[in-house]
Amino acid sequence: FLYTVSLGGDAQTYGRLGAVFWLFRCISLVGFGAYSDRLPFKTTMSFGLSCGMLGGVLYAITPLAVATFGYWGIVTLYLGRIITGIGSGMSVPSSAFFATQTPVSERSTYVGYNQSLGRMVTPSGPALNLFFIALPAFSPWFFPDRGGQCGSEPDSPEAHCMFSRYSY
Repeated sequence: FLYTVSLGGDAQTYGRLGAVFWLFRCISLVGFGAYSDRLPFKTTMSFGLSCGMLGGVLYAITPLAVATFGYWGIVTLYLGRIITGIGSGMSVPSSAFFATQTPVSERSTYVGYNQSLGRMVTPSGPALNLFFIALPAFSPWFFPDRGGQCGSEPDSPEAHCMFSRYSY
């Protein structure tokens, strides 16, 4: 949420970004399911990983796009979430891969580990976002070069000057 707000978005933009991700994930699950039976696992999984990386790069360069194009730069954030959503449909071929490579007696265990790991990793992006975006904003003395925007001492009145940027 803080990343979206720092780019000029609001709560509705944040909600739309989540909806776009899950919508394209649902759509891509069908496509990945169809192609995981027809194409080699390496091809489908490479496509999913490539989409995830491209979406992450778009997500990371959004501040540059916003600085260049203003609010329209946030379209880059939407494109990143759409492409990442498409790539996240890779859970289908990864489950199919484990199903074909493991014995029947151990299949549910390995597919369960795979799915559990995927569910645990999903919130890691926003958690890292919180660390890299919010920590410098709320603790400018931790990252000393803030362009003179905040005080360098933790007890100075200017130390939390960035906090107002994220409050309503």
